[in-house]
Amino acid sequence: MFLIRWIRKLLSLPLEWAGLLANMFKQPFALPLFQAAYAVNGDGQTALAAVQVARARQGPEAAQAMSEHYLSKKVQPETAAIAGLLAIDRGDLPAAGVHLDQARSSGADRTGLVDMLALFAGLRNPDDAVSDAVALEMAARSDVLPIVSKTSRMHLLWRHLQNHDFDQARNCADRLLAVEDNPQAYAVLWAIERNAGRGRQAQSLLAKVKLPAPQRLYSQAMGLACIGDFPYAREIAAQIPDQSLAQTAGNLIDRQEARK
Repeated sequence: MFLIRWIRKLLSLPLEWAGLLANMFKQPFALPLFQAAYAVNGDGQTALAAVQVARARQGPEAAQAMSEHYLSKKVQPETAAIAGLLAIDRGDLPAAGVHLDQARSSGADRTGLVDMLALFAGLRNPDDAVSDAVALEMAARSDVLPIVSKTSRMHLLWRHLQNHDFDQARNCADRLLAVEDNPQAYAVLWAIERNAGRGRQAQSLLAKVKLPAPQRLYSQAMGLACIGDFPYAREIAAQIPDQSLAQTAGNLIDRQEARK
């Protein structure tokens, strides 16, 4: 059986390579090449590549339909995980949960997408205890994708600030900044320094929050809400030029104030 799979994979390689090259140059025949390669090898990673190209070229609905088509043929971790991530994108958390169960029960996760799906689904759970537990688990692991590690640490960064656990928030920020200049980490450190009354240090950190204006103002508003300065948080939120983001900020400020 292994020999047959190996031969099929070998036969499909020219199609995969051609698909990669075509996709690099944004050619429309990239998708048919990946689909043809999957027809030869039946490999989940090839199916994943086809779904990703479909999403980029034809949109999320086409990608979702393709992932479901591949799942109907054979449930594999890669196709189940990408179907779950697409379900999260459209806000269908029950479907994401179904696909997560499929992914976990169908074999080894060679791409890291199953962990990504588990994290993103967990972070959207309305129960803070559940979302925090998932983030803590992923942050403690060294075998996850960088985006999974970073996203879990970012969640914990803001949760510690929200809970006024400033030492832990600072530790999270320092870990993120040890890897890269992270505007969110600087925003949290700014909020901590502002809360401590260290205005000069706070202004220095705010200058490092290098984000487009809507995202920078949103981060400021969230930092202010987390430290309990709700009037100023609303003042900053009102300056956000993106109305949808401003509304989201306002809702989160209200929610944070209700927790007090």
